[in-house]
Amino acid sequence: MKTKLFLPALVIVLLLFSQAYAIPDLYVNGGMGGTLLAGPDEDLTSADMPLAQNTLVKFTLVGEFYGGNAPNNSFGAYVDLGTGNDGGWIFNQLGANDVLPGTTNTLYMGSTFGFALFNDIDDDGLYEPEDTDIILFSERALTMPNPPGSDYQWFRSYDVSAYGMADFSYHGRNFSGKYDYLIFIDDNHVTSPNYDHDDMIVGMTVVPEPTTMLLLGLGLAGAGIIRRRRK
Repeated sequence: MKTKLFLPALVIVLLLFSQAYAIPDLYVNGGMGGTLLAGPDEDLTSADMPLAQNTLVKFTLVGEFYGGNAPNNSFGAYVDLGTGNDGGWIFNQLGANDVLPGTTNTLYMGSTFGFALFNDIDDDGLYEPEDTDIILFSERALTMPNPPGSDYQWFRSYDVSAYGMADFSYHGRNFSGKYDYLIFIDDNHVTSPNYDHDDMIVGMTVVPEPTTMLLLGLGLAGAGIIRRRRK
């Protein structure tokens, strides 16, 4: 009798576990799309995003999703891979600061960098691990503190540059825009390991330099002249 009861219970537990730890997929224009840049057991760095040195990148805070009114996540980047000490916050929400969805910040990024997110539980601007504050790094081993499961990739990023302006859906979050990369971050893994990667969504768009735009314009103008001559 115990064996008959144990097997159904085990199946239920496995189903619940698989749902809790399931990794959602990105849907673009109604179908699954985007190129996943780093899996659950891989680090995410700019090596997965082929950017030239000193590339101008526009970061957009697409949205934040949390149970209460506590916008205390700060998103940033660091350039000293393997250490995580040399960086800064792109969307700084430490203390009384608040960044609304749709806010953008345009920065020159080098060819090597990683991402970080500071989950400041009491929103006092101080890193206090005793208050369950945590700093997530896209190089998983750097996560502070390093609780069980911190080797999991809390940043999930897709290359969506091929789609242009598009409608996106990720784990029940729907939004539209034109991005080269989308980053989904799960900050709620210390007290509740939900692994949904939808607590913060950040879009990255490479900004063409004026020189590039000028060359593009000259190229288009030249194409127009050639067409007129052929006529």
